Amino acid sequence: QLFTQIRAVPHFDGGKSTGFRLFAIRQGSVFDQLGMRNGDIIQSINGQDISDPAKALALFQELRNVGQINVTGVRNKQPFSTSYIVK
Repeated sequence: QLFTQIRAVPHFDGGKSTGFRLFAIRQGSVFDQLGMRNGDIIQSINGQDISDPAKALALFQELRNVGQINVTGVRNKQPFSTSYIVK
């Protein structure tokens, strides 16, 4: 159900996967409330690289049991980093 709130596609730079580009973020969704924006490229979550889709999917399964999520990526060609406390 969580993934009906957003679309994420692999992002490539120079022919190499560098993360996932986010788009179609539903207004009021968890991702919207977390501050994610259309066009963001998410590169790592909790220090783990998500350029490989299989690794990314496995990581998302692990996130169900964490208290904090740290995200790094690129927004408008500028690096960004943010943290979220999960309640």
